[in-house]
Amino acid sequence: MAASDVLIGTLIGRYEVEEMPKRYSTGSAYQSYLKCHIEPRWETTLIRNVKPMVVEDWLNALKLAPKTKSHIKQLLQWGDFDFENQTVLVQRGVVHGYVGDVKTEYSKDHRPLDPLSVDLLGQHRERCYPTAEGWLFANPATGKPYHQEQIQKNHLTKAATAAKIKGGVGWHTFRHSYRSWMDDTGAPLTVQQELMRHASVTTTMNVYGKAMTDSKRQAHSKVVQMVLKEPKALLEREELAVGA
Repeated sequence: MAASDVLIGTLIGRYEVEEMPKRYSTGSAYQSYLKCHIEPRWETTLIRNVKPMVVEDWLNALKLAPKTKSHIKQLLQWGDFDFENQTVLVQRGVVHGYVGDVKTEYSKDHRPLDPLSVDLLGQHRERCYPTAEGWLFANPATGKPYHQEQIQKNHLTKAATAAKIKGGVGWHTFRHSYRSWMDDTGAPLTVQQELMRHASVTTTMNVYGKAMTDSKRQAHSKVVQMVLKEPKALLEREELAVGA
């Protein structure tokens, strides 16, 4: 059975077992949303038939407060993202199509999302291939995430060529660039280590650096805005740095 042939009721059952919040008040509220609103309308619907515009029309017709509608909509979205609080939980890795845990316990943590990133994710969600597990970049042929080598060959390399970036561009290029751009923002080293998810941190950082602090969010947002709002100026700075 293809992933798109799965019923929403089946997906709800998996969510209740694997993803339902442990906090009593939150879990109770989500159960209420599922039982009273989502299941009656969507339980027997195939995932492939859940279209964004249909969901929006259904939500708009509900006689509920806007905040309640927002919570219901969130239950129909990707589980790792908290768009209301603008965070994403990094909790798994996918290598060669195999899903596993992240490398270290320190790597599993909430990361900030910039509003520009949230907007782009919303646009992607409108056109991405739907799966029972809610993968962001699923291969329609398998219903599973694309292999990283395939994404690099078909997208990263072509984008680098189009941008006239010389040299090999791989996944670690993003980490090196992100780290370099955070230096440009003047972000403190401790904030950089948190955002990079480096395991080699001091005890003080481990105790006091876990919160989604303003400094972490500001440093992350500056990098996102540099990339999405000022790509030409950023590329010119990179070329100057390479030529120096």
